[in-house]
Amino acid sequence: MKIFYILLLSTLVLACKTPCKMKHKSETITIIGPYSGILHLNENNCPLYIEVTGQPVSDNQFHTFYPLDLETKYKKKGLHMTFDITLLKAPNPEGCAADAVIKMSNINVVP
Repeated sequence: MKIFYILLLSTLVLACKTPCKMKHKSETITIIGPYSGILHLNENNCPLYIEVTGQPVSDNQFHTFYPLDLETKYKKKGLHMTFDITLLKAPNPEGCAADAVIKMSNINVVP
């Protein structure tokens, strides 16, 4: 009878562990670009946001991004850039109506 309880408890622990890991991994989704956009500072109640000017043909749902952890060297009003994104499940700053919160990678400044 003890073996039955041990097996039951082990099964419950292992069953819970797998979905928890899967849930954690699905918090971000990487989307390969290239996206292009223009950086705006302190407009439309956002400390900064990127107006999307070009995106992959298969993805036409985004018009603005709020980037998290953007390096200081890229925080220049009107800066044109291309980049890849990772969608994050983080909230927008209060009052900011960006379409998605993202983490940017492979950033290239366009002259």
